[in-house]
Amino acid sequence: MKRPYGAEVGAYFALFDQLVSAETVLCAMIDALSHGVGSRGSAICTDPGGELPYVRENGEGLFDGLFRCRPDSDTHSDVTQTVLYSDSGCVCRWRQVLPIPEREDAFETVWREFRLRRGEKV
Repeated sequence: MKRPYGAEVGAYFALFDQLVSAETVLCAMIDALSHGVGSRGSAICTDPGGELPYVRENGEGLFDGLFRCRPDSDTHSDVTQTVLYSDSGCVCRWRQVLPIPEREDAFETVWREFRLRRGEKV
């Protein structure tokens, strides 16, 4: 049975979305490796000369050499990578991370102060 035209268009856009996502992620990975980013968070950069993730007390690695990885040197701990996808390709940029605000108020308190500044009755 032939699928209706609408389903084909939906399948096309779903596939297109998957391909754009895959290309963007791969571009980000290649750019990160070219900047020397090592393993951090959920990103594991394997390296035959790297460290084993777990070593027993007798010095033997729990995993074989396939799992050797290169830890990040913390030179990228204050930057984050952003990727822009366009028709001409992916553009990767690095920017400084934003500081964590020192003031820790509950949402309700901040919202109340905002409304009071606007002159609303609370």
